[in-house]
Amino acid sequence: MDYLLKSIANFIGNLEYGMISSSLTGIIDFFQKIMKACITNSLIIASHNSVLGISMSLIILFCVKQYFDTYVMETSGDPEADPLDILVRGSRAAAMAAGSTWFFYTFMNFCSAFAEKILTNNGEPEFILGFNQALDGLMGNLTVKGFIWLLFLFAVLIGIIVFYIIAALRAAELSLMFIIVPLFTTELCYTSHERLNGLLTNIVVTGMYFSFQLLLFNLFLNQLVDSLFGITASSSMDSNTYVTIGFLIATLRSPKWLDRFAYNSGVGDMAKRSIATVTTSMVRGFFMRR
Repeated sequence: MDYLLKSIANFIGNLEYGMISSSLTGIIDFFQKIMKACITNSLIIASHNSVLGISMSLIILFCVKQYFDTYVMETSGDPEADPLDILVRGSRAAAMAAGSTWFFYTFMNFCSAFAEKILTNNGEPEFILGFNQALDGLMGNLTVKGFIWLLFLFAVLIGIIVFYIIAALRAAELSLMFIIVPLFTTELCYTSHERLNGLLTNIVVTGMYFSFQLLLFNLFLNQLVDSLFGITASSSMDSNTYVTIGFLIATLRSPKWLDRFAYNSGVGDMAKRSIATVTTSMVRGFFMRR
């Protein structure tokens, strides 16, 4: 190897030594830590409680409005229908809004337990040992093939860091959904629950996204351990290496087939729909009073 290539290899190797000591610890508890940091954040909880108070007021407003429109103005609904139907729908909406915190935390506890079960035997110590051993062997005898292996190991570390970022984004999405859940329960005051069903489906899909990604991450680590102990400065990539790359790419990508079970995608779309729902109802009520 020429001087420039050796200098680049030494730089990459030293960078990998620092990255492996800082980015590969606490994998088992990572999901629990990242979710706790977002869901139990004081600002997130305060926002959720504020939205809960607004939702209770809107539920009362919507129920009163339906009674007025149906039995006083007779402009909508069936005046011959049982008046208790509106009260039952309003009570169910209020119960769902009040219990949204318990439902959400129960689901998060389920995802956390599932993640812990998946990562119980993730082979983290063997992975770190094999990574350091392979890196020591490559740095002790720099060759062209060894340089390629250094690039491969560097890409693996970058992929793991990207996976951590994806986990943080999933937790942030779930925390935003946690805030707006009570607002969507106001839809239970009416017969159509499409938006609420869409939000609940997205919560489940987003939570399970990361659980499946953890499963793929576990498969990736176990497959990588088998490849690491066979890495030398003179060896070539074999089938295990390509399988490892496949598991890494699958880990970073969302399981797209889960999208078909979601009514919509993205927190921004749900926020827009929730705002549109409330705005439409308020405008409708204003003009009906006029």
